[in-house]
Amino acid sequence: MHLALPKASAFVRDQKKPSASVIVQLYPGRSLEAGQVAAMVHLVAASIPGMDSGQVMVVDQRGNLLTREQDDAKGPLGLSDDQFAYARRLEREYVYRIESLLMPIVGPGRVHAQVSADVDFTVVEQTQERFDPASQVLRSEQMSEERRTPGALPGGIPGALSNQPPGPVALAQRTASVAGPEAGRSDGAESERDPASAPQDVSLQSTRNYEIDKTVSRISQPVGTVRRLSIAVLVDDWESTGENGAVNKTPLSETEIAQLTALVKESVGFSAVRGDSINVVNQSFRGIGLDDGGADVPWWQQPGFMELVSKGFGMLIIVLVLLMIVRPLLRRLRNSTPQRVQLMAPPALTENTGRADLTEDRLSLSNLPSARTGEASANALPPYENRLEAARLLAARNPRQTAEVVRAWMGGDD
Repeated sequence: MHLALPKASAFVRDQKKPSASVIVQLYPGRSLEAGQVAAMVHLVAASIPGMDSGQVMVVDQRGNLLTREQDDAKGPLGLSDDQFAYARRLEREYVYRIESLLMPIVGPGRVHAQVSADVDFTVVEQTQERFDPASQVLRSEQMSEERRTPGALPGGIPGALSNQPPGPVALAQRTASVAGPEAGRSDGAESERDPASAPQDVSLQSTRNYEIDKTVSRISQPVGTVRRLSIAVLVDDWESTGENGAVNKTPLSETEIAQLTALVKESVGFSAVRGDSINVVNQSFRGIGLDDGGADVPWWQQPGFMELVSKGFGMLIIVLVLLMIVRPLLRRLRNSTPQRVQLMAPPALTENTGRADLTEDRLSLSNLPSARTGEASANALPPYENRLEAARLLAARNPRQTAEVVRAWMGGDD
């Protein structure tokens, strides 16, 4: 992982966002799903303050970019990776159904199927509003009737006298004159007509409110529906073993192929209305069966043998490292272990005592093995004892130098 952390700035325009680059080492044949890559990106972005997920790039050891922008997440046909994965998963499910159904009939490894699914990922939302005029219900009704009868029109000289109502005699004469042929005509004055015979104004209004049956439907079509299936099934011949042990193959009959076709149709939900197509073909397989699949393969080319060889080679390397490196190193450390030699300072001695000890040391030194004493005296003591005795003699002869050497040992780092 490589982090690019910009320096903090007090100015907003100079502030830059941090970024990260991640390299993933994948095993051969392995790949990361989109969810796993997204989890890595968000984990890195959340661990660095101020970092966005878009600033994190993940690549594999081959240089393939595993993180892509939102626009690049669609394929050449406008389908996203999730939609492609859904279509492939649906096809594998159909293949598994077909093979698991026919395998008990024809035998293991003697049937192969391929399914191509045309999946519709179109998002469709419909809103329908329907009215039924036949089913009307009266909701409210409002009626208004207005009648108006006009009275005698005013005539004569304007004033209070002309506006007085007529007397009884004049009213009777006016009624009789109305019945005659010249009713309504009196010196051109229309005010003398009978008000009872005048037309009446009638105004009738009616308002009715009806409720019509109304249906509002909102329909969302399911996404990922299968528009069409194309199915191809390849079936091996029947096998039978003869009396001499020879394997005989017999092709399937038309009836048997028709039965297998019917089973395949039922297993995948075949629909002729949808335009599905199916083709079941009987063909003799050549060395694809599971029973004799590894008969012609040499033993050194078997997958299990190669795995054992790789494990054995690893164990051999470990053993060689232990024998050639670790074991000599341990032996050398064991032989070169420093032996602590305790040099005890002699107590305060008198001259006679010191001379006596010195005499004893000289005597013991004279007894040391040397080249002049012969092989018998040289093998009297082990080499380690000889070196220890020589060190003691040197310390006894040169006490001052011995003390300096010991002081240097104690004051040093080693």
